[in-house]
Amino acid sequence: MPLLEILLTALAMTLGSLLLAALLCSLAWWIALRAHHPRWSAGLLVMMVGSAWLASLGHSEFAKMATVFAVVGAGLLFLVSREVSDADAHRDILTDKHKTSGR
Repeated sequence: MPLLEILLTALAMTLGSLLLAALLCSLAWWIALRAHHPRWSAGLLVMMVGSAWLASLGHSEFAKMATVFAVVGAGLLFLVSREVSDADAHRDILTDKHKTSGR
């Protein structure tokens, strides 16, 4: 029975920290889109996680796991935001060409 309790605790802690990191990634992405700068999302996420770490929440295993997942999420947000920014720039170039060619 103690082994099952340890397993369930570890599973709940892992899934909970993964969910928290996903929510933090979503919040950072939403804030960055509202500011019209999607490339800021990774930096915002690192600042959120860093401030929580410095606020002495980093002493628990849950906070440590959430930090690791959030840092991985920051890397993914950086890649996604780069793609979004490139697509927006490409769309703006195409839009400008169509506006100038129609005159």
